[in-house]
Amino acid sequence: MTRAVRARIAFAAKVELAHHPLVKLWLRSVGSFFVRRGQVDRKAIRAGLEVLRRRLALGIFAEGTRSLDGRLQPFEDGAAYWAPGPGPDRPAGRGAAGGGEADRRGHPFLESPL
Repeated sequence: MTRAVRARIAFAAKVELAHHPLVKLWLRSVGSFFVRRGQVDRKAIRAGLEVLRRRLALGIFAEGTRSLDGRLQPFEDGAAYWAPGPGPDRPAGRGAAGGGEADRRGHPFLESPL
């Protein structure tokens, strides 16, 4: 994804990844932060809002997981905390849900390079 949009993306990563010291170090070094899933994680919400306030790219996994068949699944409620308001913000890409589709304003989604 970062190669597709040519931007540094701060990802909201599941806190379970912080249990792996090298993964934790790498994610922190690229500006990512950890999210406790299944609860309202106010610290993560503030961290994501700070990324957006600084006009940086925020990468989220709105479904909270991967699907076995690659189809888009329902979004978790927490994704709405960082939903774009009025302005030029729009999704830059999405996982393995397919291609050639557009957002509600007709802008094409970019496929993830992964």
